[in-house]
Amino acid sequence: MYRKGVEFTAWIDISDLETVDNVSTTWYPHPATAPEGKFYVVGKVWDAAAGRSRTTMLHRVIMGVTDPLVEVHHRDNDGLNNRRSNLWTMMHRENLRERFPGRDWAAFDAKRRYDQLYRTERRIANGLAAKYGVTRQYLWMIRMGRVIDAGRGKLILEEYTALIKKARVPSLAKLWEKRTKALD
Repeated sequence: MYRKGVEFTAWIDISDLETVDNVSTTWYPHPATAPEGKFYVVGKVWDAAAGRSRTTMLHRVIMGVTDPLVEVHHRDNDGLNNRRSNLWTMMHRENLRERFPGRDWAAFDAKRRYDQLYRTERRIANGLAAKYGVTRQYLWMIRMGRVIDAGRGKLILEEYTALIKKARVPSLAKLWEKRTKALD
């Protein structure tokens, strides 16, 4: 295969040669989005149902993957090596973890969980601010337990606490304490 005058060699098993030959396309190397210098083998296949051609990847054809949620990972991270011994199927999350093994995935998961909790808490708080017509600063002070007046503030805090408990999210004050302790 050639691309811009440069020759590329793709590898497949002999047992997969018939499967690949049954796909009516011309295979060519296509650059990956990242990292630079990585290529995959792709081809254009006519989709009669859609009335247009679609791009198909050789490694997906070899593994027989049609589900868009399933990904095919190259063990040696070489997109041109399409031998079955080099390919295995997995979900996107697993594929990312295989492609970047040096990343601290525990910290990534913890941050993602924290962000998800904070988003839920913020959505609840913004809904209360709109319902009661209070400023964000006033609402922040109520949420942090710094201002509780006899009437409205106490009512807002009670409703906030009930909604947080129902959503099973720790209060912002507790999240803030955990975050500041982690940073110290």
